[in-house]
Amino acid sequence: MNTHRLTLASLTALLGAVLSFGTVPALAQGETVISRSVERETAVTLTPLMDGLAHPWGMAWLPSGDMLITERQGRLLLKRAGEPVTEPISGVPDVFAVGQGGLLDVAVHP
Repeated sequence: MNTHRLTLASLTALLGAVLSFGTVPALAQGETVISRSVERETAVTLTPLMDGLAHPWGMAWLPSGDMLITERQGRLLLKRAGEPVTEPISGVPDVFAVGQGGLLDVAVHP
């Protein structure tokens, strides 16, 4: 088994999965699991960041290390490291959240 440093893209995907499911009931916090692909095995330690989100969909890290999180029904949240999620950010346009539509991904301007 090889242990590799996670890239930002793979970390984003992994955190997205953890955020989407809220918690990982089959695993103890801090438990290491093995992610397998055709090319390699990678040890990953899962750490839930937060719970209580309603359909979290996208996230983006700000240069400060804070994280923007979208919820499908139209809320944009700010998560500061070590702090609870703040109130929703104001100024987001109305969102038509039906079926697979809604406020989906978010990106930080380069």
